[in-house]
Amino acid sequence: MKNDTKKMKWILRFVTVCYYINIIAIVAYAAIAGIIGVAASFGKVEFLSILAENGINWSYLEALSFGSLLAVFGLVEIVVLLLLLKAIRRFLSNIISETIFVQENVILAKKASLLLLILAITNLGSFIYLFASLLVWVIAKVLEKAIAIAEENEFTI
Repeated sequence: MKNDTKKMKWILRFVTVCYYINIIAIVAYAAIAGIIGVAASFGKVEFLSILAENGINWSYLEALSFGSLLAVFGLVEIVVLLLLLKAIRRFLSNIISETIFVQENVILAKKASLLLLILAITNLGSFIYLFASLLVWVIAKVLEKAIAIAEENEFTI
C-alpha cells in the first residue's frame, strides 16, 4: 500500500502542475485575446482582404462574430479543464488520505463526469470526452452503491 501511495502522490503532483499551467494559460489566453481584439480593430481591412483572397466573403461583423465565438469556446474549454483538474486533485487527495468511500468522492466524480460532457460538447461531440464522461459517471454510481453497502454493514452485527 505504501508503494501505491507514493505513486498517487506523484500523480497528484503532476495534476497540480497541470492545474497551475492551466491557470497561466487562462491569463495568457485573456491577454492574447485582448491584444488580438485591439489589433483586429486597427487592421480590419487587411483581415477582410485576406479572407476575400481565400474565397471567404464576410463582412467585418460576421468575421468578428465568428472569431468571438471561437474565443468563447476556447475560454470555456480552458476553464472547464481547470475545474476538472481541481476535482481530480481533490479526489486524489482523498484517496491518498484513505477516505475513499465518502459522499464527497461521489460528488467529485459526478462533477468530473459533467465537466467531461461539457468538453465533449465544446469539442463538437468528441467521442473521447463523451466516453470518459460515461465511464466516470459509472464509477460515481459504483462509489454510491459501495457507500450504501458500507453504511448497511456498519449496522450489521
